Amino acid sequence: MDVAVDLVVPVKELRRAKSRLAPAVADLPGDDADREQAHRALALALARDTLRAARAAHRVGRLVVVTAEPAERLGAGGELVRDEGGGLNAAVRRGAAHLHGAGARAVAALQADLPALRPEELDDALRRASALFAGGAGAAFVADHAGTGTTLLVAAPGRPLRPRFGPGSAWAHARSGAVALDGDWPGLRGDVDTVADLARARALGTGPATSAWCDDHAARSVTDHAPAPTPGGY
Repeated sequence: MDVAVDLVVPVKELRRAKSRLAPAVADLPGDDADREQAHRALALALARDTLRAARAAHRVGRLVVVTAEPAERLGAGGELVRDEGGGLNAAVRRGAAHLHGAGARAVAALQADLPALRPEELDDALRRASALFAGGAGAAFVADHAGTGTTLLVAAPGRPLRPRFGPGSAWAHARSGAVALDGDWPGLRGDVDTVADLARARALGTGPATSAWCDDHAARSVTDHAPAPTPGGY
């Protein structure tokens, strides 16, 4: 299969990541420092599972991780670009500039909180984006499960990646001219910002890092929301 897309994955500094997941650790035993450590470990697990799936996707060429975290902590593989601050969109632009500087193909940005992502979902979305580009489209995106956010943004070869991540990003990307990709990709759409999102991801079947975190911590606030996990998560 032809490799179609070079991929940027921004990973936020763990101590500042996923503040809305605080309820997932609120009932854990120990003191505040223990719960803070568990919170960081959860953010790390989400990122590690996302990166694991991205590395396994056949249509991903170069993988660039933009982060202030050490590479060995993420187990990322690929290329590491230092996050110099400025927020998510600045991190995406920095990663895209790194790729364009070395001669990129099509470039995409993938959110780092997709623990139920399957490689075949990412491959299918990138394939559909490439078909749109062949017809003249300049960019495409995948909306999250709520339909308001964005989990994947893809720019056609030779086109700049223009990220507009943040609240209402699906609308912002569509308004910028990007085409919404339509596909049954629950893992690719399953970004995790809240405890309910984490429960939804667990029901789909999360990757090994997130599954291990949930098994080890068994936070009541998570398990109360969660249907039985689907066996065989990636």
